[in-house]
Amino acid sequence: MKTSLGIARETNNPRSAGVALGQLGTLAMTRGDLAEAARRYTEALDTFRALGEPQSEAVAWHQLGRVAEEARDWDEAERCYREAVRIREQIRDLPMLATDFNQLALVAEGAGRLDDAERWYLRALEGFEQTGQVQYAAVASSNLADLYLSQGRLDEAARYAHRAREIKETLDLSAEPWKIYSILAQIAEAQGRTDEAAQWRRKEQESYAAYAGAAHQLPQWAPSFIAAVAAAVQGDPAAREEVEQILPQMESSRDWRTLPPVIRRILDGESDFETLRVGLDRFDAYVVRTILARLSGEVPQTPGVSETPGVSTTAIAQLRQQWTPVIQAVVAACGGNTQAAAQLEPLLAQLSTQDNWRHLVAALRRILAGERDPAALLTGLNPTDLLIAGEVLHGLGVDIASPPPGAEEGGISLDDLFDMVALACTPDAPPGLAEQLHGLTHTIATDSNAPPEFRTLCRVLNAVLSGEHAPDTSALPPEWADKVREMLAAL
Repeated sequence: MKTSLGIARETNNPRSAGVALGQLGTLAMTRGDLAEAARRYTEALDTFRALGEPQSEAVAWHQLGRVAEEARDWDEAERCYREAVRIREQIRDLPMLATDFNQLALVAEGAGRLDDAERWYLRALEGFEQTGQVQYAAVASSNLADLYLSQGRLDEAARYAHRAREIKETLDLSAEPWKIYSILAQIAEAQGRTDEAAQWRRKEQESYAAYAGAAHQLPQWAPSFIAAVAAAVQGDPAAREEVEQILPQMESSRDWRTLPPVIRRILDGESDFETLRVGLDRFDAYVVRTILARLSGEVPQTPGVSETPGVSTTAIAQLRQQWTPVIQAVVAACGGNTQAAAQLEPLLAQLSTQDNWRHLVAALRRILAGERDPAALLTGLNPTDLLIAGEVLHGLGVDIASPPPGAEEGGISLDDLFDMVALACTPDAPPGLAEQLHGLTHTIATDSNAPPEFRTLCRVLNAVLSGEHAPDTSALPPEWADKVREMLAAL
């Protein structure tokens, strides 16, 4: 990425330099280096302001707001988001304007200004609905429900929670329906409807357990704790002593205090998940489920270990959903995140024992060791491994200009581009992805050296990323036009 920035500056291409600066800011955010992220985004802002590109200037302000929000500097975050709002109101960028409203609500809530938060959430919801962004409308409705629940406004909380639920249940698990089930359970509990609360808790637990990335959302200590509990039940005195030392710490924790009594029941010999799960949230229930699976000899499923499917257009989205936690963990570990590295090791060790995944594990270990050459890393991988390793390299800022040797005819790059654009249009898109793709497609669309048909495609995708739901596809080859329509229909 820094090489791309240097080339852009040497060739006097300020727009490409601005895009590269934004990407460097996003990579710094991924590493947790907020000072570096702020510096890069500020440079990008200055670049786009000098170029007279208000849309990209608004993106830079939004990203600076995210940096300040992450630092819990609420006043600075509000200032940056309001600047983004000011520009987007001027250029009528309505889809992204609603996103800024939602961020302003989150900032106001973080600062304890709950009336302001309510007002911004309602504006965000209205904006998402007016622009047809149903996934984001679900997020805003969920945020409102959570806000009302915290204020004891239970009827309003229930109304917006069900509004979010109705949308999320039409989407796949990447929409994280367990979060809204949790809110509904809390509302029912507060209203004294215990049977209904238990039903929502069950739905929360089951939907989370069905999510391929569930295990990777657990804290760093969870795998060793699970192993210790299983060993203690099987008679290991050292493991029992370790567990007994941990349980009091968990009891004093707000997030985990419900789990220790259930763990003690397991240590005393209980093994019926249906009775043990009662009253637990999704994380507690997942830990209990995994402990019982170990004790029964079952191996908890890891992302995609059942088989290695080929990379079709439809499979890419599913694979990315399953492997996103692993991809993000590898990128974070490469950036020096020791917690991510520790979480990765048990998974890589397990996958390395299976023939279907040992080549991918070898490639990921080489990436973790510092290797970045796509030609060397990706050659010979099957299509599934190629997609996953390629996504890791993309996350690290490595430019993969063309399909590596061994890719199928036509490669995965075009399908990958479609699916990355589709991912960027979802509520759970990685931070900065939409902005990066907007810059990339704009650059290609205006690059006279790019193939004409590809320039046209990038103009269409740039319009989609800008919120256009019915772009003109008449100049595209029929098969590409069909792909655009399929992508929009899925969204």
